[in-house]
Amino acid sequence: MFGKNFQRKYALTDQGVKNAKRGAFWTVIVNLVVMGGMGILYLLMYGLMGTLTDGAPLPGPALFLGLVIAFVILSFVTHLQQYHATYGLVYNEVKSTRLSLAERLRKLPLGYFGKRDLADLTETLMGDVNRMEHVWSHVLGYLYGAYISTAIIAVCLLVYDWRLTIACLWGVPVAFGLLFGTR
Repeated sequence: MFGKNFQRKYALTDQGVKNAKRGAFWTVIVNLVVMGGMGILYLLMYGLMGTLTDGAPLPGPALFLGLVIAFVILSFVTHLQQYHATYGLVYNEVKSTRLSLAERLRKLPLGYFGKRDLADLTETLMGDVNRMEHVWSHVLGYLYGAYISTAIIAVCLLVYDWRLTIACLWGVPVAFGLLFGTR
């Protein structure tokens, strides 16, 4: 998934590929932590429904309070790591890209710049690097992380109940079809 074709497609350095992998990894972790939060809500509702339907005693609030506190702390830590991996590390990649472009421009003969509109050249270079920066920081980690976490969640749901899997994930192929159809 993150091979040479990926590196060439997104114009990444070797370090940029490692950073994209790290961003995707932390996106998967964040998505699973968020699903864990939904699991806490499920457990609470299951306990309350047991009280209403079977007359079981109310679940103790200490367990749920502890789970919620653990969820908040884990969520904060994983979101912080994801932010660092998807945004913080990208700026080093952008810096190296800009420096390599400047080095290439420095090696061109001066006559090259006399034949070109410098404002247009500058706008093209800066605009392209800014678009690449946006893709590197806002798209790659989230997109590939979403692929992986969706697959993990689908497998877990499939093990739990295949009907629930179909009910929950019928929109995923439709969404991916729209995503790839509108590229």
